Amino acid sequence: MNHLKNIRREKSRMAYKEIEVMLKEEVASDPKEHYSQDFKGHIKNIPMYIFNNGLIATYAFIIKKSTGSEGKSYKKIQDIIYNYLKSKDKLYEQGQPEKLVDIFINLDNKQYRKTTLDLLLYLEALVQFSDAMIEKNNKAVGGGE
Repeated sequence: MNHLKNIRREKSRMAYKEIEVMLKEEVASDPKEHYSQDFKGHIKNIPMYIFNNGLIATYAFIIKKSTGSEGKSYKKIQDIIYNYLKSKDKLYEQGQPEKLVDIFINLDNKQYRKTTLDLLLYLEALVQFSDAMIEKNNKAVGGGE
């Protein structure tokens, strides 16, 4: 039981740092370049997409969207997922974030399920922190709406 708490705590720590870095980058950028509100909305949907469509289809969707008009927030989601998986397993260090689909396709069923569940737990922490931190940041920057 204690081991599970440590795993969740580590995922939460990583998610917190990702959101914190994103918000710091946004503060230093031009207000026209801000995308945290889009990110907050998009990251909430990713776990549902994974449940409904699977990890491979969802990640392919993220790659496609990262080049469109909503590109910045989806590109950030893509990079966060890639960095998380890369930190967890050397298997994912083979190239660029766009190559993850190929890696997912070649996983055996057990690895694929394990990766999917692990990523869902991480995304859960990201959703929670993005809700709280982005809202707090927007109120602080915008004067408290």
